[in-house]
Amino acid sequence: MVRSKKNTALQRENKLNEAIKQENVIDMRSFFDAKQKKEDDYWMAAMVLCIDNISTAQKIRLAYKIIRKKAAMNFFFEKLYDVEDEY
Repeated sequence: MVRSKKNTALQRENKLNEAIKQENVIDMRSFFDAKQKKEDDYWMAAMVLCIDNISTAQKIRLAYKIIRKKAAMNFFFEKLYDVEDEY
């Protein structure tokens, strides 16, 4: 019984690794693993900005789903649109 569960898990892992090799798939496993360990919205904003193969609209939708602090969201938009504060 243990062997079949191990094989099933291995097959799922292999399928996931094959899917990640495709051009239009982003490996977000480490991103969400780290999110569960620390709730740093600024870090999450920076990680969304680093994703280079999605559109700006997709980055904004993702940011709205995972960033909760208003200051971190402001940081996200400032960096996304390359805006500097004028004080």
